[in-house]
Amino acid sequence: MNCQLILNGTQEPSQNEAKRLDTLFFWLGMWLFAFLAYSVYLLHNYSIKPCSDPFNWLRWASDLRSSFGSSAFPIIYPLYLRAGLNLLGHIYVFFWNYPLLVLTAACSGRLAFDILKESPLPLRRLGILIAIILVLSFDPGLQIQMLNPYRDPLSHVFMLAGIIVLLREPRQSLAHMVCTALSGVCLGLAYATREPSILYLPWALCFLAYSCRGQPAHCMASRIAVFAAGVLLGASVFLVQTYLLTGQMILPAKSVHTGHYLPGFRIEFLVRNAEKMVDYVISSKMRILLSAGFLIGAGRCAFRRDFKPLILLGFPAICFALFYCFYRIFVARYFFAVCLLAAPIAACGLCVLCEPLIGWPGRLRVSPALVGAAFSLLLALHLFSNSHSSRPRRCKVKDALFFRNLCAERFPADSFVLAERNLCEFIDWLGRRESRPSWMMSGWQRADVEVVSEKVGQMISSGRPVYLLDSSRSENRTPSGFVIRRNFDAAPDGMFLTASEAERFGWPQDDDVYVYRLWCPTTHVLTVRVPLKDRGANILQIDRGAGTGPVQLLADGRLLDPEMPPGSQYYAVTGVSDRTEISLTLVSEHPLPSQISAQTLSGSEAITLSFRLDQPFLHRSYLSGTFSHVLFNLDPYACVLTGDPRVWIPAPWEDARGVRLDFKASHTELLTRSETFRSKIADRMVTPNLPMRAVDQRGPVYYICLDDAARKHKGAFIKLPLDSPSSSVIILDTITLMPIKAASYEDIDVGETEDRLLIRKGFYSQERHPSGRTFRWTGEYALMECLAEKKQPYLLRLEMLEHLLPDQIRAMPVRVMWNGTELTPCSQDRLAEGITSIQFSIGEHMVQEGWNRIELRATPWSPARLCNSRDTRILGVALDRICIIQAK
Repeated sequence: MNCQLILNGTQEPSQNEAKRLDTLFFWLGMWLFAFLAYSVYLLHNYSIKPCSDPFNWLRWASDLRSSFGSSAFPIIYPLYLRAGLNLLGHIYVFFWNYPLLVLTAACSGRLAFDILKESPLPLRRLGILIAIILVLSFDPGLQIQMLNPYRDPLSHVFMLAGIIVLLREPRQSLAHMVCTALSGVCLGLAYATREPSILYLPWALCFLAYSCRGQPAHCMASRIAVFAAGVLLGASVFLVQTYLLTGQMILPAKSVHTGHYLPGFRIEFLVRNAEKMVDYVISSKMRILLSAGFLIGAGRCAFRRDFKPLILLGFPAICFALFYCFYRIFVARYFFAVCLLAAPIAACGLCVLCEPLIGWPGRLRVSPALVGAAFSLLLALHLFSNSHSSRPRRCKVKDALFFRNLCAERFPADSFVLAERNLCEFIDWLGRRESRPSWMMSGWQRADVEVVSEKVGQMISSGRPVYLLDSSRSENRTPSGFVIRRNFDAAPDGMFLTASEAERFGWPQDDDVYVYRLWCPTTHVLTVRVPLKDRGANILQIDRGAGTGPVQLLADGRLLDPEMPPGSQYYAVTGVSDRTEISLTLVSEHPLPSQISAQTLSGSEAITLSFRLDQPFLHRSYLSGTFSHVLFNLDPYACVLTGDPRVWIPAPWEDARGVRLDFKASHTELLTRSETFRSKIADRMVTPNLPMRAVDQRGPVYYICLDDAARKHKGAFIKLPLDSPSSSVIILDTITLMPIKAASYEDIDVGETEDRLLIRKGFYSQERHPSGRTFRWTGEYALMECLAEKKQPYLLRLEMLEHLLPDQIRAMPVRVMWNGTELTPCSQDRLAEGITSIQFSIGEHMVQEGWNRIELRATPWSPARLCNSRDTRILGVALDRICIIQAK
């Protein structure tokens, strides 16, 4: 026994030493991996690369703007620079992001190793990992990315195959439930970050099949339920973090990208960096860090000669490769990153195989980490100071610093710089868009053209300097109409880069690069002041005459219409609640008339909207739905509506009870494909699209009745009453919108559609009498509202079906109040059997301009109690007709 104690005592120090060596090896391996990852990041991102796609340059705009800020660094498109190009960026990366990267990779590596070894889930390590990831996700400046997060299939393979598919079943059922929930959270988060969900289907099915194998039905159901709950939790993390970052909820998976992502121009100007933060910070960093940790854990599992878990990686990896080959995505360009990540694993595996030949077991494991760290430092210095021998034209870090300093010297702080020949061609294409039929362009082309032209025009009109970097140009303007002038403030000869420097930076043109200033072709400017009538929003009717050539319309410096057509046009102006007048400016290079006609429409006036090709503002602002343009011989500007068309009811009519639509329409066969447009008016709305209350067709006239919600807000989208078969479409020429006036209350048949223009609350649904008359039951209290244009005396007549009331209730007359004042009946007649008409006189002093309240207070009764009926409602009176006329 003593010998056994002595033997065990001698073995304990060696076991502790082996454990310490193993821990030291693990942390040094993490350090090695972090240095290699940072080296790959330098190799891949610390460069200036020309962009071949004229639309992709928009995407990198928001990344640059968020990294440096428009007030401290000029915006260069598409020559994008990543974080760390200045001294503060280097300090930030090395002393904040770099330690967090090492710690996260270490925790995720240990977590993956423990899961692969079928050990119970280490909840403490999992909590630390989640806390670190949350810290990283709220850090918008973190830019350590080895690969492009938008087209990086490799990180999806390692994260999902390593954390979802390769989950080995623990011995404890509770721990397995936690593993299942964790995998569901990862899947939900991946879905919420706008990635194609179909990519994760093989991993989800593989994990569920592996998890539920050999289990009874109730266990399978419980695990599927836990997995689904994890998916919902992961998706909700997206909404919570987006709300905390931006103050608004952005629904996940709005669209699926297949190479062309949402342009950064929209991200920057419309969403205010919300989607960029979520995509860059939450999605890419979490995927890459977790996949890095799995690589370490899988490597340790391989060193223990337990290759059974790694076999499961084959099936999802093959499915993933086949899927991306189908989409023709070139995955081989990520091979260099795989080699660098696999280098420490291969080195450590070689040392493990050579350990039996060396007298010091375990000591050799540290050497690959030391050698790799030294190699990483040398590689970082090499990337910073020299160009790569195989890529002499590729710009490195010190060249990027030179380019940054050059831009800071040549351009003002708030500059907007357009670069590269492809971009020039893109601008030229903007100028040729009018010669191309609109229905031949796809939706994303039309949207990008409109966004670019509008934003560039806004910046130039507001006085922001817009520059163009290009070789020597003989033309002094682009086909889109922008005037190009060489800027001699940047250099005496206007040169930005010499030919050798341009070649060094990989410029697509082998020539000197000059700086040009873009100007609007403004030779005539006319400004007028127009008074406003309503708070919040107004409808402006502007007539610029019959001049020729494009004319820009600006309202208080904001671009209202980039190409205002001739004649009288209508525009909605919002966000002017504290203004009494607005400044309108017409800008054109052709002579303008000496004056323009502009007036503000009130809520009781009618407006005619012409939906034509030469009025793009009205297309975008007043319509929502699916529509397209068809060329006809008689009317080449007709508008065809299909799908679910809606019309915008603007704010000046928010006090109207309803709107009358009178439009010309005809049916025809569908002649061309439909094209979906998104309405810009949604940016000015407080609430989502509001449904209509009721529609009553009377020939070509439609009555749309607004509900209370539409009257309290800036406006509403109202569905057009166009219920046509799928094989037909509506050819629309004009729509006349007119608020319902007070004359509409002369004879209202209660129970028909037009009674909704008057009743507010306290009325039951319509009913039909055996005689054919329609009526509505009121409750104990009923409220109506009528619109009076001016103060004048009125006569109010109510017709009720008294024979429907019990005798004891009929003896108690109904009380009628006008704006809180009780009215006394001036006459009461019996029109027919069971129908009673009561008339009230309303003095001029009781009427107020605008909305007036009419209240009915009746004695409550229940048919279930008094008539032995099954009707348990609390009723008042049966109202058949309402008449409000002017008193003579």
